[in-house]
Amino acid sequence: MRRFFRVASIGLMVGAGGMAGLAQAEPVNGKTAKAMLFSPKAIDFRVVPQKFLSPADIAALRLIPMIMKKQGLPLKYYGAIAVAPARGLSGKETTLFAMGHHSVEAARKAALAGCNAKRKGGKPCAIVAEVRPKGWEKRPLQLSRDATAGFRKYRRAGKPKAFAISPSSGEWAFARGADAARKAISQCNAATRGRNDCDVVIQD
Repeated sequence: MRRFFRVASIGLMVGAGGMAGLAQAEPVNGKTAKAMLFSPKAIDFRVVPQKFLSPADIAALRLIPMIMKKQGLPLKYYGAIAVAPARGLSGKETTLFAMGHHSVEAARKAALAGCNAKRKGGKPCAIVAEVRPKGWEKRPLQLSRDATAGFRKYRRAGKPKAFAISPSSGEWAFARGADAARKAISQCNAATRGRNDCDVVIQD
């Protein structure tokens, strides 16, 4: 589900879901997937320096994890923050934080798209921060923090089973039974608000 909320003191619009990433071409089994995925608990928040960011802006960005924690808002990978250079962090409507995607590329696209849609003139929006799992490196299969936590339940479920994700929205679902793949795709697509791009990435 797509949602936006404001992080007090900085004025970020934060969203779950967004633009496209790439789904796994061929499903892998649970054992293979387990070796590819990262811990859902270990989060790395990184500032991406840009010429238009002042030292005060960079300091403010580094405070975001602490501010969100105080507000009870979870910091979830994969995420990215985009801002309009002409407004900087002072542009509350054009400072977009996209979270809960299945890859950092998808999070970047979502943040940039949301920021540019609200931008009125000036240079295109740029990424100023990213949220990844600790120890991140690019792997054939990547899942959002919530989907990674859901995968742990998938591992405990009996076979046959299938796990599907939406690369454009960050949604996911898994199902059991003879038609597990169809069920997982159907449940996942039902949550994408018409995007209907879910595909099976894990199957046993």
